[in-house]
Amino acid sequence: AYMMHRTFMAVPEVVGTTASASAPGTSDVLQLGARAEYVHGDEWLFALESFFAYALQRPSEGPRHWLFMEDGRYARGVAGMMAWKPTVIPLHFSVGGGLLSGPSWILSPRVAYPIVESFEVEVGALFVGGKHAPSIGNLATQTYSIGGSFNNVDQVYLGVRYLP
Repeated sequence: AYMMHRTFMAVPEVVGTTASASAPGTSDVLQLGARAEYVHGDEWLFALESFFAYALQRPSEGPRHWLFMEDGRYARGVAGMMAWKPTVIPLHFSVGGGLLSGPSWILSPRVAYPIVESFEVEVGALFVGGKHAPSIGNLATQTYSIGGSFNNVDQVYLGVRYLP
Protein backbone atom coordinates (compact mmCIF):
# COMPACT_ATOMS: atom_id res chain seq x y z
CA ALA A 1 0.00 0.00 0.00
CA TYR A 2 1.08 3.56 -0.60
CA MET A 3 -0.12 6.13 1.94
CA MET A 4 0.36 9.85 1.36
CA HIS A 5 1.08 12.52 3.98
CA ARG A 6 1.08 10.35 7.12
CA THR A 7 1.78 12.35 10.27
CA PHE A 8 4.65 11.28 12.55
CA MET A 9 6.48 12.88 15.44
CA ALA A 10 9.96 14.05 14.43
CA VAL A 11 12.47 14.00 17.28
CA PRO A 12 16.05 15.31 17.37
CA GLU A 13 18.88 12.91 16.67
CA VAL A 14 21.23 14.73 19.05
CA VAL A 15 20.19 16.41 22.31
CA GLY A 16 21.23 20.05 22.69
CA THR A 17 21.18 20.92 18.99
CA THR A 18 19.11 23.71 17.49
CA ALA A 19 16.51 21.07 16.66
CA SER A 20 16.00 20.13 20.33
CA ALA A 21 12.19 20.12 20.39
CA SER A 22 9.93 17.42 19.00
CA ALA A 23 7.65 18.47 16.15
CA PRO A 24 5.06 16.78 13.95
CA GLY A 25 5.86 16.18 10.31
CA THR A 26 4.57 14.20 7.35
CA SER A 27 5.93 11.56 5.03
CA ASP A 28 4.54 9.29 2.37
CA VAL A 29 4.74 5.67 3.51
CA LEU A 30 5.19 2.43 1.59
CA GLN A 31 3.70 -0.51 3.49
CA LEU A 32 3.69 -4.26 2.88
CA GLY A 33 1.80 -6.90 4.81
CA ALA A 34 1.11 -10.63 4.73
CA ARG A 35 -1.28 -12.91 6.59
CA ALA A 36 -1.65 -16.66 6.79
CA GLU A 37 -4.38 -18.64 8.57
CA TYR A 38 -4.93 -22.31 9.19
CA VAL A 39 -8.22 -23.65 10.57
CA HIS A 40 -8.52 -27.31 11.55
CA GLY A 41 -12.14 -28.35 12.01
CA ASP A 42 -14.03 -26.62 14.81
CA GLU A 43 -11.16 -26.96 17.30
CA TRP A 44 -8.01 -25.17 16.10
CA LEU A 45 -7.13 -21.80 14.58
CA PHE A 46 -3.63 -20.56 13.80
CA ALA A 47 -2.89 -17.13 12.32
CA LEU A 48 0.33 -15.31 11.51
CA GLU A 49 0.64 -11.74 10.25
CA SER A 50 3.58 -9.50 9.38
CA PHE A 51 4.15 -5.96 8.17
CA PHE A 52 6.87 -3.62 6.98
CA ALA A 53 6.47 0.16 6.64
CA TYR A 54 9.00 2.62 5.21
CA ALA A 55 8.78 6.42 5.50
CA LEU A 56 9.82 7.75 2.10
CA GLN A 57 10.82 11.21 3.34
CA ARG A 58 12.95 12.28 6.29
CA PRO A 59 11.74 15.04 8.63
CA SER A 60 12.08 18.42 6.93
CA GLU A 61 13.73 20.27 9.83
CA GLY A 62 17.25 19.70 11.12
CA PRO A 63 18.87 16.42 12.12
CA ARG A 64 15.74 14.51 13.14
CA HIS A 65 14.22 11.06 12.79
CA TRP A 66 10.68 9.67 13.04
CA LEU A 67 9.75 8.50 16.54
CA PHE A 68 9.22 4.71 16.97
CA MET A 69 10.89 4.00 13.61
CA GLU A 70 14.05 1.90 13.33
CA ASP A 71 16.87 4.01 11.92
CA GLY A 72 14.30 6.80 11.90
CA ARG A 73 12.68 5.48 8.69
CA TYR A 74 11.06 2.03 8.98
CA ALA A 75 8.92 -0.16 11.23
CA ARG A 76 8.29 -3.88 11.07
CA GLY A 77 6.56 -6.55 13.04
CA VAL A 78 5.07 -10.00 13.25
CA ALA A 79 2.06 -11.20 15.25
CA GLY A 80 0.45 -14.53 15.78
CA MET A 81 -2.55 -16.17 17.38
CA MET A 82 -3.52 -19.67 18.36
CA ALA A 83 -7.02 -20.66 19.51
CA TRP A 84 -8.26 -24.02 20.75
CA LYS A 85 -11.91 -24.92 21.36
CA PRO A 86 -11.86 -28.51 22.58
CA THR A 87 -14.92 -30.64 21.84
CA VAL A 88 -14.77 -32.53 25.15
CA ILE A 89 -14.88 -29.56 27.58
CA PRO A 90 -16.73 -26.22 27.33
CA LEU A 91 -13.65 -23.99 27.52
CA HIS A 92 -12.05 -21.87 24.80
CA PHE A 93 -8.33 -21.12 24.99
CA SER A 94 -6.41 -18.54 22.98
CA VAL A 95 -3.09 -16.78 23.04
CA GLY A 96 -1.87 -13.94 20.85
CA GLY A 97 1.40 -12.15 20.69
CA GLY A 98 3.67 -10.02 18.61
CA LEU A 99 7.14 -8.61 18.11
CA LEU A 100 7.52 -5.07 16.78
CA SER A 101 10.26 -2.61 15.95
CA GLY A 102 11.99 -1.21 18.97
CA PRO A 103 12.13 -4.05 19.98
CA SER A 104 8.70 -4.31 21.58
CA TRP A 105 6.63 -7.36 22.45
CA ILE A 106 3.01 -8.11 23.39
CA LEU A 107 1.55 -11.33 24.85
CA SER A 108 -2.15 -11.90 25.58
CA PRO A 109 -3.49 -15.28 26.80
CA ARG A 110 -7.24 -15.82 27.36
CA VAL A 111 -9.63 -18.53 28.60
CA ALA A 112 -13.40 -18.33 28.03
CA TYR A 113 -16.39 -20.32 29.27
CA PRO A 114 -19.81 -20.13 27.58
CA ILE A 115 -22.48 -19.24 30.16
CA VAL A 116 -25.60 -18.96 27.95
CA GLU A 117 -26.14 -18.79 24.22
CA SER A 118 -24.19 -15.86 22.71
CA PHE A 119 -22.46 -14.96 26.02
CA GLU A 120 -19.25 -16.16 27.58
CA VAL A 121 -17.25 -15.18 30.63
CA GLU A 122 -13.53 -14.73 30.03
CA VAL A 123 -10.35 -14.22 31.97
CA GLY A 124 -7.19 -13.07 30.27
CA ALA A 125 -4.08 -10.99 30.53
CA LEU A 126 -2.15 -8.42 28.55
CA PHE A 127 1.61 -8.10 28.89
CA VAL A 128 3.59 -5.42 27.04
CA GLY A 129 7.34 -4.88 27.08
CA GLY A 130 10.27 -3.40 25.27
CA LYS A 131 13.24 -1.12 25.62
CA HIS A 132 12.51 1.46 28.28
CA ALA A 133 11.65 4.98 27.22
CA PRO A 134 14.33 7.65 27.64
CA SER A 135 14.04 10.17 30.44
CA ILE A 136 11.56 13.01 30.05
CA GLY A 137 12.94 15.66 27.73
CA ASN A 138 15.37 13.26 26.06
CA LEU A 139 13.67 11.74 23.04
CA ALA A 140 16.87 11.93 21.02
CA THR A 141 17.39 8.22 20.81
CA GLN A 142 16.60 5.67 18.18
CA THR A 143 15.95 2.99 20.81
CA TYR A 144 12.67 4.54 21.96
CA SER A 145 10.06 1.80 21.67
CA ILE A 146 6.30 1.47 21.91
CA GLY A 147 6.73 -1.50 24.27
CA GLY A 148 9.02 0.52 26.54
CA SER A 149 6.48 3.35 26.63
CA PHE A 150 3.69 1.00 27.73
CA ASN A 151 5.86 -1.29 29.84
CA ASN A 152 3.75 -0.61 32.95
CA VAL A 153 0.26 -1.40 31.59
CA ASP A 154 0.35 -5.18 32.18
CA GLN A 155 -3.06 -6.34 33.36
CA VAL A 156 -5.30 -9.29 34.11
CA TYR A 157 -8.97 -8.93 33.24
CA LEU A 158 -12.32 -10.65 33.80
CA GLY A 159 -15.20 -9.92 31.47
CA VAL A 160 -18.41 -11.00 29.82
CA ARG A 161 -18.35 -11.21 26.04
CA TYR A 162 -21.32 -11.12 23.68
CA LEU A 163 -21.04 -13.19 20.50
CA PRO A 164 -23.87 -12.34 18.08
